[in-house]
Amino acid sequence: MWVRVPLAAHLPLDNFAKKSYPEFYTMKRVALILILSTNLYFISAEMVLAQTDGETANTTTTTPSSTQEEVDAIRQKRIEDQKAALEKRKAALEEKKTERVATREAMKEELKEKRMEHLSDVANMRFEKIVRRFNAAIARLEHIIERFNTRLEKLSEEGHDVSAAQASVNTAADHVAAAKALIATTESQLNTVLESENPASSFVTVKDAFKEAQDELIAAREALRNALKEIKSLRQTDEVDTTTP
Repeated sequence: MWVRVPLAAHLPLDNFAKKSYPEFYTMKRVALILILSTNLYFISAEMVLAQTDGETANTTTTTPSSTQEEVDAIRQKRIEDQKAALEKRKAALEEKKTERVATREAMKEELKEKRMEHLSDVANMRFEKIVRRFNAAIARLEHIIERFNTRLEKLSEEGHDVSAAQASVNTAADHVAAAKALIATTESQLNTVLESENPASSFVTVKDAFKEAQDELIAAREALRNALKEIKSLRQTDEVDTTTP
């Protein structure tokens, strides 16, 4: 079945739409305007982006050296700050170490002084004890010598020859006097010995003096024994004389 198409159908679509469907034509224009606007928007955006990229590229191309210098400067400052902090910490550690060493040395010196004071006190007490013993021995021998002299005077008055006994007593007295002088000299030198830089070596001199004084006292006792023998021989002579008819 054939359908007759109006003549208007052979006209162009725009004229046909414009005449037959004005609303459709208006909508089409609006759509075209929107499409063109969108295309213009994207084109403008691309141009702006291109311009921005160009500016950014220009900026990046013009500023990398300055930015790198700033980064290097910051890095260098950080390194210098770390070095300074390390040096400061090292100096603090060295200072603490020096303080510890100084404190340790001070404590050593203090302990040494206390030890030397203690040894000095001990040595002083022992020295005084030895000196007292020597002085007591000397005083006993002096008293014995005095008694011998008294006895010899009586024997001499009785007509006895007491020269040998008196010589022994005099020898004993000389030894006692020598020992007494040694003890007195050593006692006066005690403070010098204790305050010397090397008390141990200085005390050897004191020890030698004590030994010499002891030898003198031993010789004095031996001389008194000889004197006693002489006196006993005089008594025996008296007994023989009295028993003789």
